[in-house]
Amino acid sequence: MHKTAWLGSVAQLAEALDSKSRCSGFDSQQSHQPAARARVAEQVDAADLKSAGISSCTGSIPVSGTMMQAFPPIRAFLLDLDGTCYVGSRSLPNTLPFLDHLRERGIPYLFLTNNSSTTAAAYVQKLRARGFPVEDGQVLTCADASARHLLQETPWRRIYLVATEPVEEEFRRHGFKLTFENAEAVLLAFDTTITYRKMEEMAHLLQAGVPYYATSPDITCITERGLTPDVGVFIAGMKVMTGREPVILGKPSFYMVQAALERLGLSSAQGVAMVGDQLDTDITMGVTQGLVSVLVLTGETTLEKAEAFPLKPDFVASDLGEVLAWMRRGTI
Repeated sequence: MHKTAWLGSVAQLAEALDSKSRCSGFDSQQSHQPAARARVAEQVDAADLKSAGISSCTGSIPVSGTMMQAFPPIRAFLLDLDGTCYVGSRSLPNTLPFLDHLRERGIPYLFLTNNSSTTAAAYVQKLRARGFPVEDGQVLTCADASARHLLQETPWRRIYLVATEPVEEEFRRHGFKLTFENAEAVLLAFDTTITYRKMEEMAHLLQAGVPYYATSPDITCITERGLTPDVGVFIAGMKVMTGREPVILGKPSFYMVQAALERLGLSSAQGVAMVGDQLDTDITMGVTQGLVSVLVLTGETTLEKAEAFPLKPDFVASDLGEVLAWMRRGTI
């Protein structure tokens, strides 16, 4: 397998190119995601790239000693779970050595998942059963980020929650009233117990115009049996019927980064790395939200898909073992 570390990502272009390619501010959409870097790839031209010493925005770009200095020291890691640390019930072989190295170096890490079918506490137990070093509070789900946003940034407390029973109980513990009657907002999670009745009631509320949120945009979830339908499938169905799309509160949104930094006790994303296997969530969040983005090829993404994707990760690794090797060499 051809393995390379990519530099010259959208994140670096925003810093390396002239003022024509630098943008600031947030997207005008309700998601509040910074639009600057997402627009850079569309705005730069060949002269800009040549002046930055980069031949292409879409090819594999080798490491160069001078460009490496654009990266601050990594002070924390955000780690995707399924497809990055394990696949289904199978733990990936280099996960434990990587985590042990972070613990030895005193580098904090937080597990992030867009799988909102269960609670963070259940994930902690699952990871401990695999032998992963994980403390209470060290797993952040997109459902956690959603609850945080609704509690801290909206007045909505009567919500129609489409979720599994454990997630429903978690939201009740947060103080939410879960109801269809006079619901103030709809929140769609990864409900593996979804029924026609739930879809029907959600559709009625969306047609009535209530605020609409979803924990994640993922279309598929990787399992040992292959890909299974995720939240994005139900988002698509509701859009066909109602024309509405939700505000996404998990990866790749600004809200997920807010929740993660708060959990880590950090005031900025500088020097924080996002490691994951999905381009449209993990890597998009890394690139657009100011994180150091690291793509691993142990899940849904191949190198060919990554090269075709408009947003480029800062690094591409075969697995966490290669990231560990880079850390030991001082590359990252």
